[in-house]
Amino acid sequence: MNQSRSRGRAASVVLALSFWLMPGSLAFAVDADGDGRDASVDCDDTNASIWSRPGPTSNLTFDADQVTMTWAAVSDPGGIYTPSYELIRSISASDFSPARAICIASGLGSPGPVMDPGVPDPGETYYYLARGRNGCGGGSLGADSTGTERPPTTVCDPPPTCTAPGDPCSSPGSAECCGGLTCYSISLACESCKANGDVCLFVTDCCQDGCLDPGRCCSADFRACGSDQDCCFQVPHRCNFNRCCTPVGDPCFGQCCVGAYCQGGTCVLGCVPSGQICAIPDQCCSGVCTPLGCQ
Repeated sequence: MNQSRSRGRAASVVLALSFWLMPGSLAFAVDADGDGRDASVDCDDTNASIWSRPGPTSNLTFDADQVTMTWAAVSDPGGIYTPSYELIRSISASDFSPARAICIASGLGSPGPVMDPGVPDPGETYYYLARGRNGCGGGSLGADSTGTERPPTTVCDPPPTCTAPGDPCSSPGSAECCGGLTCYSISLACESCKANGDVCLFVTDCCQDGCLDPGRCCSADFRACGSDQDCCFQVPHRCNFNRCCTPVGDPCFGQCCVGAYCQGGTCVLGCVPSGQICAIPDQCCSGVCTPLGCQ
């Protein structure tokens, strides 16, 4: 039911094996949490207290003041616990995406009352939807006037969580840590990236992009360095103009230093000819430096 100002219609472990025998066939369903719902339809088959997102709410109405709203609780909470509720406002009756809608209230313990003192601009209409939320996410937004189920929206969704500094993390290099921290392979905790010379097991432990056996962070070919010891391959690599590279006269082992290129297996003085590996634009004798070399 849409209302105007306008206000939109509310919407919002034991492994158990169940067997059904039929002539000539055998079928089974898995219910890992024992809540009586098959894993194929259970939104969280590790938690017996929840099995689906909440169903739609109903009867979203204004109080006499035309700014306070209430609605009826969901008939299907999707679990054994009462869901929380949230109210969404849009400037389009058919679009409750973040582009057109905002979250008016969330985390409510009951279906209202909620006040929205906002006033539409001239010629504008506000539309509202209420929905429940449980551990599986935001509930149904109900159907529109044609009976078509409204698409889900991320409005009112909680922000993504991340793992705090020093807290345990799941696996090296995972993206779960807050603020640019890394899941350090030695401690399996969220920590700052490690400097050259620090112990590492994986490249993701290191601020630079090298982790060389026997397990120290280092600078890979043509990456930043402060001394020769920072470079992953100290022989024949050297730290030249703050970049790890192979100097003139040494066997080519990756990128030759600025002002040199690989000829006959040895870094020799000169600009990089067309087709050979380069690192910076002005290394090339002509053309430009591309991932495929000087072109």
